[in-house]
Amino acid sequence: MAARITWAIGLVAGHEVDAVIGIVYSLVGTSLATQESVPAAFAVLAAAPEDPWLACRIGASLGGDCDTIAAIAGAIGGACHGVDAFPANARGTVAQVNHLRMDEIAGALLMLRELAPRRPALRRPGLQRPGWQRPGWQRPRLHGPEPGRPDP
Repeated sequence: MAARITWAIGLVAGHEVDAVIGIVYSLVGTSLATQESVPAAFAVLAAAPEDPWLACRIGASLGGDCDTIAAIAGAIGGACHGVDAFPANARGTVAQVNHLRMDEIAGALLMLRELAPRRPALRRPGLQRPGWQRPGWQRPRLHGPEPGRPDP
């Protein structure tokens, strides 16, 4: 998935909004399938990195499963830029139409975060960073050699 996200972001680099819409729709895809909708959301965010509201509007203009793509882009953009990155009237409309109490939910989540005990990250003995291997460990082969690698 990470490679596909990186590819999708690269496709839209330096393009205007109209071109981004066409590129994402025709090359990345806009179906409900995760391998299309998630990279599409990251691509529209890359097209408007400092404006998550514009990213949402681009996502909503794609066609296909555009509501999912816009929602993913909005969630990520909002997490990075905060709620004030979206116009108050748009937030109000979304909350009203969907019967959401977002301010209450956000407040409750923040309270839970504050009440949660701080714990260090869990580490399991014997495991190392991805890409490193324990001595004697070999990656299981399910379907022959990996693409681009010779068969051992």
